[in-house]
Amino acid sequence: MNMEKMTSNRTSARSKLIFDRDARFWISASASLLVVLFLVLTLIVALGPQMGLDVDGFDQGIMKAAAEARSDDFTKGMTFTTEFGSARLLTAFCIAAGLLLLAVKNWRATLYISAASVTAVTAVTLLKTWIGRARPDIAGRLVEAGGHSYPSGHSIGAAAVYTSFAVVLCHYIHRPWKRALILALSFFMVMLVGLSRIYLGVHYATDVLGGVCLGTALALYFSLMIPRRKPTDAAN
Repeated sequence: MNMEKMTSNRTSARSKLIFDRDARFWISASASLLVVLFLVLTLIVALGPQMGLDVDGFDQGIMKAAAEARSDDFTKGMTFTTEFGSARLLTAFCIAAGLLLLAVKNWRATLYISAASVTAVTAVTLLKTWIGRARPDIAGRLVEAGGHSYPSGHSIGAAAVYTSFAVVLCHYIHRPWKRALILALSFFMVMLVGLSRIYLGVHYATDVLGGVCLGTALALYFSLMIPRRKPTDAAN
């Protein structure tokens, strides 16, 4: 009886995966909320002045605070950190992750990360052209950056890629604290990349917020491509 009870408890724990019916509802709801936040931010950035909103004042205030916090060592750290959101590193990360997942015959997860990443790149390209927001004054930039400002390409890319990979890792883990740790680490990385863009003077805070919202929403929506796993498929 005790053995049967232990087996039942283990099976019950393993069945509580992030892709069960209830979790998929909350994933969809969270992604939808992030899309709404992104749309509100986009509306504010695009039409804020006409609506009487001091968007520039808000962004400039944060830019000023970031500039006042600059130091040589901090600048070196932020310059290093921002590379984790660069197209070069994210592409290499996606290729490595894709090959690893294909090696374990998880083609659906490979497709998931690829779809989220490609959609993020497409979205940021179209949105930058459509919004056409100019970057912060070149005099305050610590690194070179071209193109338009909203949304932040580094932020949307990092959010889409790192969140996607974290979700895939969680798919193999059933312990809640391990999942929480993985998701927290991915979120921490995304926020560091976003903060580095503000610190280095190449993006406004609203650029970063918009990018994080949309990138995370894409990762969550595309995670629904991964089917629910059977309880016996879960790993310890």
